[in-house]
Amino acid sequence: AMDFDDLIGQTIHLFEQNPEVIAEYRQKFKYIMVDEYQDTNPVQYRLIKLLAGEDANLTVVGDEDQSIYAFRMADIRNILEFEKDFPGATVIKMEQNYRSTERILEAANYLIAHNLSRKGKTLWTSNKEGALVNCYAASDEVDESSFLVQEIERVIEDEGYDYGDFAIFYRTHAQSRAVEEVLIRNNIPYRIFGGLRFYERMEIRDTLAYFRVLDNTDDSVSLKRIINVPKRGLGDRTLSKVEAFAMDHGIGLFEAACRVDEIDLSARFKAAIKDFVQLIEELRQARETATLTQLARMVWKKTGYMDQLKADGTRQSEVRIENLDEFLTVAQDY
Repeated sequence: AMDFDDLIGQTIHLFEQNPEVIAEYRQKFKYIMVDEYQDTNPVQYRLIKLLAGEDANLTVVGDEDQSIYAFRMADIRNILEFEKDFPGATVIKMEQNYRSTERILEAANYLIAHNLSRKGKTLWTSNKEGALVNCYAASDEVDESSFLVQEIERVIEDEGYDYGDFAIFYRTHAQSRAVEEVLIRNNIPYRIFGGLRFYERMEIRDTLAYFRVLDNTDDSVSLKRIINVPKRGLGDRTLSKVEAFAMDHGIGLFEAACRVDEIDLSARFKAAIKDFVQLIEELRQARETATLTQLARMVWKKTGYMDQLKADGTRQSEVRIENLDEFLTVAQDY
C-alpha cells in the first residue's frame, strides 16, 4: 500500500529512471498550471519541474504571504525563487482585492510587511473604507469566547441584527469547545458547519461513555458503546449472547460480563470479555484517588485508545487527538 506522498515519490523515481516515460507525459501535458504554489514541498517541486521540462509551459498561482503549511514541509522558496528556477518567467501581480474594505487591507499590509521572506506588493481595493479593525487581547479561550458573545449581543441590540447574521471562525475544530460552552450558557443558538459539536464527536463520546461506566457499571447503554472500543474482537453475535444472558437472569450487562464463564462462548471471546472486566475494575479503583485529568489519561492509555489514534497516522486521527487534548482542558476545571 502507498499513501499520497509515496505516489508522488514513486512517480518521480519512474520519470528519472525512464526518460522515454517522462517524454511521453511531457507530450501529454504540454501546459501545466499549479495553484497554491506557496504551499508546495520539495518533492512536489521536483515532480513539477520534471513534467515542465525545458519548454517550461508552466503557470503557477500563489502568494508567499499566505504560506501556512511549513509544518507539512511546504517550502516557501519554491515561489520566492521561481524566476531563478525558470528564467524568463513573467510575473503578474494581482494586487486589487475585491473582498475586503480599505481598513482591513491597511491592517493586513501593515502586519505582513514585517515578514522577512516575501516579494513586495501592496493590496488595494475600490471598496468602501469600512469600519475600524478591532483587536482584543484575551487572557484565555474562555475570556475570548465571552468577548465574542458580548460583541454579538451588543451588535444585535444596537444595530438590529439576528443571531443568524454572525459567523465565528476558528483554526481547528478542537477550538470550538470553549466557544460552544459560552454560547450554551448564554442560550444562544448555533450550528457547527463542516463538523460536529464538540461533545458529539466520536472520541469525546467514547471518553464520556468510559467515565459513565466507571461511575455506574449498570449503565448498559454506555457499556455497549465501549466494550469493543478500541477493537477487542467482540462482534455483534458475541455481544448479543451476553445481552441475552443478562435479560434471562435479570441482571445488568456488566454483571453478565463478570459471569462470562456461564455463557456459551468460545475461550477466545471469554478471555477478551474477562480482560475488559478487569480493565474496568482497575480503572474504577484508580478513580478513587485520581483527578479527572489523570483518569482520562489512564483510560486512553490502558485501553490503547490513544495509541491506536497515533498509529493510524491520518489527518482525521490527528484531529481526534487535538479534541482529546482539548477535553483535558475541560477536565482541569473539575
